[in-house]
Amino acid sequence: MKKLYIFKLPSHFETIFNKARLKAEENKVSFLGDMDSGKFSGKGFEGDYHVVNGLITFTITKKPFIVPWSLIENSLKKYFV
Repeated sequence: MKKLYIFKLPSHFETIFNKARLKAEENKVSFLGDMDSGKFSGKGFEGDYHVVNGLITFTITKKPFIVPWSLIENSLKKYFV
């Protein structure tokens, strides 16, 4: 099962993007892409993101069974909203 999350981009997205990239690297999560689109995977998660018209869309395509969708949404909000 996959799930989409869409958030309005904050004005300081470049700073947030760079911090997210570093955090992924620290946690041994693959993070391939740029500020327009990319893919991530690691620790049982897989997905991609796309930035269009001031919105960022995350598509989570794989997650650990025991991790609730609400935790994923809250984690994304913590970083990107």
